[in-house]
Amino acid sequence: MQRPRELLSTEKHFFTPPHRDLSVWTKHVFPLLRRAIGTGYFSLETKGLENIPKKGQVIYVLNHSGWFTLDSFFFAYALTQAIPAQRIPYAIVHDLVLKFPLLKQIFSNKGVIPASWLRTPERIPSSIESFGFYPEGEQGNCKPFWQAYRMKLWKTGFVRLAMIRHAKVVPVAVMGGEESCPVAWPLDLFRSLIGAPIPIPIVPFPLPTRWKFVFDKPIDFRNFSKKNAEDRKQCLAIASQIQGQLQDTLDWETQDRPLARLSAWVARYIPTVQL
Repeated sequence: MQRPRELLSTEKHFFTPPHRDLSVWTKHVFPLLRRAIGTGYFSLETKGLENIPKKGQVIYVLNHSGWFTLDSFFFAYALTQAIPAQRIPYAIVHDLVLKFPLLKQIFSNKGVIPASWLRTPERIPSSIESFGFYPEGEQGNCKPFWQAYRMKLWKTGFVRLAMIRHAKVVPVAVMGGEESCPVAWPLDLFRSLIGAPIPIPIVPFPLPTRWKFVFDKPIDFRNFSKKNAEDRKQCLAIASQIQGQLQDTLDWETQDRPLARLSAWVARYIPTVQL
C-alpha cells in the first residue's frame, strides 16, 4: 500500500539518523573503564540515579571540561547503572569533530549528532529519544585549569529542542574531567580556520581522578511549543536559569576539590581574567 503523499513529503525532510553500534560501548569502552576503575586509577560515584527517565524524550545537559572528552565516556558508563544501553544518549558534537580523521574515527559508530542540526531541530529524526548536550560548547573543554568548575555561557539549542520535542531536561553535574585532563591554555591561532580553539594539555594522558556524576531532577517541557522555541529571549532566560541551578550543584559538590577552590579564588580576586 502506498503511503500518503503528505507523509512522504514530511519524511524526506528528516536528517539521516547517525549510525550507532552499541557493541562498541558494551564490548570495548565500558570494559576498559571498568578495568581502569578496578585498578584504582579512577573511581566513580553517582548520585540521583532515580532522576533518570526510563522512557520518553530526554535531554541531558552537562558541564564540559578536559582536553579530551573522557567525561562523555564516563557519563555513558554512569548512565548504564540505571538504564539499558539502548537509552544511552546521542551526543551533540561540534561539526569539527566529524571533519578530522582521527576524531571522526574515535566517535564513529557511537551515535553523534553534528551541532549544526540544531539550527533546524524539527528535522532531527523522531526515533532519537535521548540526547546529551554540553551547552558550553568548545569553550567548556577549553577552559584552563584555573577556571575549573566555572561554566561558560550556555548556548540555547537544547532549550529549543526540548520545547519542540516536549522532552524532559536532566541537568548533570560532572566532576573529574577538570583533574583528569587539565588544560594549560586554549590556543586561538587556528580558530579562524577550524572555528574553535584548541585546548593545550598540561599532560598528554588522562590523570587518575575521582569521577562523580550528580543527576538533578528532570525539568518537564511538555507545556512549551514550537512558538516558544522561536522566542530567543525566553530560551536564553531558561538556559541561564538551568545553568545557574547546575552551577549551584557544582559549587556544593566540589568544595573538597583543590582545583575548584583555586578557580573560586581566581574568580573572586582576579575577576577580570578571561580566556
